[in-house]
Amino acid sequence: MSSSNSYPGLDHYLQTLHHVPYYQYLGIEIRRYKRGEASARMRSNNLAGPLGVVDEGPLLTLGSLTTQVAVMTLLGAGRSVISLEQRISLLRPTRANSFIAKAKVDHLRVRMAQGHFRIYDEEREVIASGSLIAHVLPREQVSEWHKSGTDWAIPSFPAVPEEDTDPKVVTLPFSSHFDDLK
Repeated sequence: MSSSNSYPGLDHYLQTLHHVPYYQYLGIEIRRYKRGEASARMRSNNLAGPLGVVDEGPLLTLGSLTTQVAVMTLLGAGRSVISLEQRISLLRPTRANSFIAKAKVDHLRVRMAQGHFRIYDEEREVIASGSLIAHVLPREQVSEWHKSGTDWAIPSFPAVPEEDTDPKVVTLPFSSHFDDLK
């Protein structure tokens, strides 16, 4: 893997990924990164759906994460990104257990980043391609979120007012139509 000294904003981001159970379950590991580019590998025997074919969920997660890492190589310390839009096109079905994603940043603005990715199977054939649009967080927001003491790179939003914490049941006007289906 490339030296993290060149990418100070990436260190904390990569450390937080080791604590996210979903990424551990999928067996995702960042392999290489350089300015505006990244690659990652996903190895898992648990990816096949009911038909024995890997569906788009794990593949989109791999591609999106790899693209976020590519964006992070272009940001300074104390910055982070939040996915706004993710797209994937499956080009052919696969039953592989190992995948490589390669991502590049196409555009980077003050508050927005856009990149694309390709996912390859064990035979090095492209099985999916996609894109990511992400919001680039301002340095102040990221610092405040990290001060909250959480191990995750997830913001701690303000508490909900007390009167809104009670669960409310909402009955939709068309709910009676579903009673006939029971």
